Amino acid sequence: MQGHQSPDYKTPLKKLVINGGYPLSGSVRISGSKNAALPMMIASILSDHDITLNGIPDLADVRTMITLLDSMGMKVKKNDKGSFAFNASGIESKFASYELVKTMRASIMVLGPLLAKHGEAKVSLPGGCAIGARPVDLHIQGLEKLGATIEIKDGYILASSNRLIGSTYSFPKKSVTGTANILMAATLAEGETKILNAACEPEIAQLGELLNSMGAKIEGLGKDCITIEGVENLGGAEIEIIPDRIEAITMVIAGIITRGELRIENINSSHIQQPIELIRKCGAKLEVFEDYLYLKGSDLISPISFETNPYPGIPTDIQAQLMVLNTVAEGDSKVKETIFENRFMHILELKRMGANIGIDGNTAIITGVQKLNSAQVMATDLRASAALILAGLIADARDEMIRLLGLHTFTLVVIMAGVGITLAFRKNSLLLERRRHLIGLSFVLVFLSGILGYWYPDRLIGTTDLSTFSAGGKLGRSLTLWPEGTLIWLISGTFGFILLWPHSALEISKIPPKLFFQGVRIFWAKRIDRRIAHVLAIALMITLKNIKSQTFDRVSTQTKAEKISTDSKASCVSENKI
Repeated sequence: MQGHQSPDYKTPLKKLVINGGYPLSGSVRISGSKNAALPMMIASILSDHDITLNGIPDLADVRTMITLLDSMGMKVKKNDKGSFAFNASGIESKFASYELVKTMRASIMVLGPLLAKHGEAKVSLPGGCAIGARPVDLHIQGLEKLGATIEIKDGYILASSNRLIGSTYSFPKKSVTGTANILMAATLAEGETKILNAACEPEIAQLGELLNSMGAKIEGLGKDCITIEGVENLGGAEIEIIPDRIEAITMVIAGIITRGELRIENINSSHIQQPIELIRKCGAKLEVFEDYLYLKGSDLISPISFETNPYPGIPTDIQAQLMVLNTVAEGDSKVKETIFENRFMHILELKRMGANIGIDGNTAIITGVQKLNSAQVMATDLRASAALILAGLIADARDEMIRLLGLHTFTLVVIMAGVGITLAFRKNSLLLERRRHLIGLSFVLVFLSGILGYWYPDRLIGTTDLSTFSAGGKLGRSLTLWPEGTLIWLISGTFGFILLWPHSALEISKIPPKLFFQGVRIFWAKRIDRRIAHVLAIALMITLKNIKSQTFDRVSTQTKAEKISTDSKASCVSENKI
């Protein structure tokens, strides 16, 4: 990718279907930290030389950041897998548009480097966030302390300065991206800068290590007081991105709740000490080494209470995942969120899956249940998505069996028929008869679901409308609503009927077309195997039972979810703390 060429990115997933109930086993390698990669990509603005970052994860936020830097004139070259070289010598634009910044709040970090290197910057305000307020005033105050002139106009931050002057700035509360912004800006400031109450996260420490490799003079990394002696310019550097500690802990939780056995490679054990000590209390076997860990889940999971805190405490980014663990633990637990006020939005979705969770202010009270149930859920942010995927791994899939009546099953049945239909009729053995009955019954069930979806597309079964259940996805939904779709379901029903009751089908074929419709009632009474009536009756009973028992829960729960979604109008795609 060079200059202003648009990168070829994959379309983000909008839907995941998870079939849970299986233990995880094997080895998994943790990717590079997104929260470390993003500020280091931005730090390349400070130099006119190549900055090479190895181990960049292939994530949506990373792609967005590359697009933003590319739009400014940054030359981005992909070397090997996960290795990128950034060169800012050709940067002409000091503008970060709303269209890009709104999708990723970490974009605000370009403000400091642009101001320090080029003396000006125009960066859009990030907008709202689903997990709570992440004010940019800390960024602005810090840069003003360094001598910048800043104005907010028409939704944009307009900043200018001939050259920043070193000063002392104390954050009222710890801010990861705020610390990163001021740290980067101070490297090219005149004189000494001190950042007090600075964030101590490993991602900030590695950012400082990269800057020092580029020629900066920074001391106190990993501590809450950082000292920077400004320099005239910065050179090139190369660095390997640290493993993602949040991803590592998420994988640990996945192994524990599925009662699995995992070897998790490419970790930094010093970065996850407190979370690991907390997780040990659940009863799982955990052996931690310098760069990998081994875990084996236990049948009995003990609950673990905790509160979130800045590093080295329990990160807010694993709160939702740990809550999933507590939902299936043997006993009660409490989870206190101290970082973001709205980071309990996943609770409503977990309750849809059968979790027993109450809320008291910023504290969640969880009573473990034996199992979670499958359901359609909606994610509000990155970590909520991870939590709901974890919940899906242990959800009872039996509630989703009706999805076997879908379009995907129709395709599967066709394949089964193509492979086995000839064999099924070749001999009259018990095994082959069962195969024929299974294939035929599958086609009949597909037929029944399709016809129901055609006549009652908006009727709810559990948490999903009948047309989706009967067809699966957008294509299938279209089929249930089109005449062509009706023909497909009728053909499948006819084929299933032939397989299940070949003798009856043979008798039907002998009836002249004229007499067919006139004799339907008589034929139904005398010739069709009575088992088809039983199949129809059972399907109807199951459908009515689900509609009656679950429609109200779905409607009420959806109303609550819509209210929460309305209250947080803008979704926070990025998960970087500000």
